[in-house]
Amino acid sequence: MMFFIQVLSLPLLGLLAWIDYCQQRVPNVVVLPAMAAVLGIVLVGGDCWFVAEHLGCALLLAVAFGLMALQGGGVGDAKLVTLLGLVWGHLALWMVALAGVLATVATLILAVMTEKPISRGATFPFVPYLFAGAVVILLTELAR
Repeated sequence: MMFFIQVLSLPLLGLLAWIDYCQQRVPNVVVLPAMAAVLGIVLVGGDCWFVAEHLGCALLLAVAFGLMALQGGGVGDAKLVTLLGLVWGHLALWMVALAGVLATVATLILAVMTEKPISRGATFPFVPYLFAGAVVILLTELAR
């Protein structure tokens, strides 16, 4: 059941990646209803360990990205990774780690290519990297 929802989450994540890339925002009108729906599915459709895994991962990601949002990070990103924790469980932790690596490498390559220093207050869309991480995680799960 959750694999089906994970696959269905990819087009939604792709849409959010495009919106974040173009407008640098993650719309609540998409994320919050999806979070409510997935929370209901997780609570109804799983055993105790399944629910604990998905809620625990969502809570961990919410706290981590919430603290980053207090320091100037994106609040929309915090809401989205909470949703990803609900949908993907422990795989969301790998997804976020992979997205962080991809974002860092892309930023460094861009800085070297443009020969401009990276300013501390610079913003960049993070959801496209989350989307790339989700695709890689899904492909590795299919290959197992």
